[in-house]
Parts: sequence; structure tokens; C-alpha cells
Amino acid sequence: MILFLSSMAFASDYAINPEEDLAVILGNLQPGDSLTFTPGEYNISEAWTWTLNGTSGAPITIQAQEGATFTISPSVSGAGLVLADCSWLNLSGFEMTGGEGWDSASFKGIVVSGGTDISLTNLRLSNTGGALIQVTGDTKRITIQDSKLHNTSNGSAIVMGCSDVSCWTEDSIINHNWIYNIYGSEASAIRLHHGSQGVGVLDNVIYAIEGTGIYMGSTENGLPNIANANAVWKTNVGISVQGSAQVQNNVIFNTDSHGISISDPGRGAYGQIIVSFNSVVNTANWGIRVDNWSSVEGNVLANNAVCNPIGKSINLIDSDEEDEALPHEGHLITTNLLCGFTQNLLDYESHYVVGDGFSDFITIEGWDFYPSESSQLIDAANPDGNTYIPTYDFNGVERVGSPEIGAYEWDGNSNPGWPIQEGFKSFELNYETPDNYVTGCCVDSNQ
Repeated sequence: MILFLSSMAFASDYAINPEEDLAVILGNLQPGDSLTFTPGEYNISEAWTWTLNGTSGAPITIQAQEGATFTISPSVSGAGLVLADCSWLNLSGFEMTGGEGWDSASFKGIVVSGGTDISLTNLRLSNTGGALIQVTGDTKRITIQDSKLHNTSNGSAIVMGCSDVSCWTEDSIINHNWIYNIYGSEASAIRLHHGSQGVGVLDNVIYAIEGTGIYMGSTENGLPNIANANAVWKTNVGISVQGSAQVQNNVIFNTDSHGISISDPGRGAYGQIIVSFNSVVNTANWGIRVDNWSSVEGNVLANNAVCNPIGKSINLIDSDEEDEALPHEGHLITTNLLCGFTQNLLDYESHYVVGDGFSDFITIEGWDFYPSESSQLIDAANPDGNTYIPTYDFNGVERVGSPEIGAYEWDGNSNPGWPIQEGFKSFELNYETPDNYVTGCCVDSNQ
């Protein structure tokens, strides 16, 4: 064990290698201390359970240097690492993967079991039978960001809350992650169970998900969850909403079923749903399907670009019967630019305008859903503040003047932002057309 003293109120900085006794060092950690895992292979044959509590002014930091790898034995019960009732803890840099046989086991990667003010950043988690990250128990202010999460055999990448609403997750952020190869028909890239509230799901790249890209359950009358500026493709359903939420600036395409699905879970807290300024293209079923708004008021479906020229764009229904129209009264439904079949929307009430099809975008084959120079998306959105106009678009470009329909604000003939591709989303504006577009989804299960 190597120990250094820092200047922050005599906080200590520890370093450890695979041969040293981790339990001894963990027992010494105090608020403000840090622990660094130096390069080497750390084998987790029994679940690690840590209870560490820093303070707001002196959090505890646990970090792994490049070259430190953590292998979870498939015989581990529960999870490789359990953070139990921690607070003011920062965990970063961990490269954690399941050992041989992971795909027939059920262990999870990291479990946060209760606690507050926990930050999980720059992680590389893969090869688990269950969830890669599970947040359970009553938790607040959990941050998961800048992490690469992939390969589960039957579990979601990130799960927050409890399926039976026995626990709550509040005021948390899932931001700028890269998530793919998530298997299991009920699995999601990001799953917010009923009771999760005030969670921001922002700027994530999500693809190759056997189930749903982003699932947001009922907030049980809590603050709305937010899904903003995510790229989602090659999923069954892109985004599923069952409670109070703001869904904006997302680009969803090439799904096996619906792009955005909105439905009532029957929990008595269904409403305050804002779906505006999204681009949903080339979905196998409805671009947007809305169920059961008849019992509530105040939902918004506005300024979305939904394009399936020879398929289905938007359907509003009030039961399991496709031909039972959803009442429009009490909701703002306006100026969705649609191409493809619509059901139970009224063009003469300005619920939608007819688009030109794929020519409204730069290139569908190249996954560039920025408006083309002649696109009907440009300056066409309803500027009413009740449509919840986002301050910025998918690229981080400020929406000014007459806004565009869909996820992008037009700022010249070429897309100035991140070309959609496999990898982390970039926020740099280049104002140059990339030389080569992505031409397909080339998922490598061994990545």
C-alpha cells in the first residue's frame, strides 16, 4: 500500500495493487480521501461490497488507472461491486467485465443499493448476465456518464428503481454514455422503473438493443423524467413513455417496432407528457403511437418530424382497437411533419403537415437527419411556447427565430454537428460536411 498525504484538510491518497488487502484500505478511508487502483488484473471471485461516506465538501474518490482491469467470476452472486448506502462518492475509470461463461450466468456489474450523491463516470462495463449498472433502494442524485456499456445476455444496461415501486430514484442524470448489444426481450438500454422521477437521460448513443432503447415508467406524481438529444436505433421500441416526461430533440430510426410509444400503465399518474421536436424515421411500425390520453389533459405532441413514406407515421388510439380514436380535446397536438399513413389526426386542425419524404433530410442512407436545403422542416415549427421549444437542438445549436420541426435547428446547408455513428456523441461543431457517412450498423459482439 502506498499512502500520500494531500493538502485538503490532511486527506489521504492511497494506491493499491492486486496483491494488497483491499479491505484494510477501504476501512481507513475518510471524507476527502482517494484510492487509486494501479495497473494489473483484479479478480472478483466474491462480490465486493463497499459502504463509503464522504461529505459535500470532501467526497471520497475511487479511481482506476489505465491498465487496471476487473474480472468478475461468473460464480459471483448478485454483482461484482455493490455500493451499499454510500454518499458523496466518486467512482471512475473502472474497466470491469465478466469472465468466461458470463453469458450463461446472472450476475450484475455494479449495483448502487441506496445512497445519495454518487457519481459513476468513465466506466467500461461489459459481459454480464444481468444489468451492467443497477440503481436500487431509495437513492438521490446519482450520476452515470461518459461510460461505455455493452454486452448483457439477459439484462438492461442501466436500471433505476424497483419494478414493484418499493424504492425511488430521484434527481439523477444518465448522460453521454455509449450503450449497445443489450439482449433479452424485456431488456432496455436505460430502464427507469415506476417511481423514478426527475431523471435526465441526455446525449446517449444507443443501438442494438433487443428490447427498448429508453423506458420511462410512471413518476408516481413526481417530477417528470427527461429524454433529450439521444441517438437511438436498431432497437425494438426506441423510447417508451408511461409517465410524466419531456421527450425532445431525440433522433430515432431503424427500429423493429415503434419509434416512440406512449401508453398508460394504469397507475393513476399518467399525464404531463411532452413529446416535441423529435426526428423519427424509418420505423417498422408506428413512428409515434399514443394510447389512452382520454382520461387526462395537458399532454403535448408537437413539431415532431415522423417519416415513413411507405409505412406508418402517427397513430392516436384510446383502446386496444386500432380504429377507436383518441379524443384530442385538452391536449396540444400541432404541426407534426408527417410522411406515411396517419390515424386519428386531423390535418384541418393543424395536427400535422405533409412532408416530402426522405428528401426532407440530407441522407437517410447516411444517417444524416439534418434538414436538406429545400426541406419542409425549415422555419415550419409552431413557435407557441406551449410546445416547449428546447433552448438547444440535438447538436447543441441554439434554437433562435422561427424554429425547425424535428431534432435539428437549421444553420446552413450542411450538418454542423456530430455525424451519427457508433461511439460517444461529440459536441464539437465542425461546419464541414464529413467525407464519409456511416452506411450501416456493424455491431461487433466482441467489442
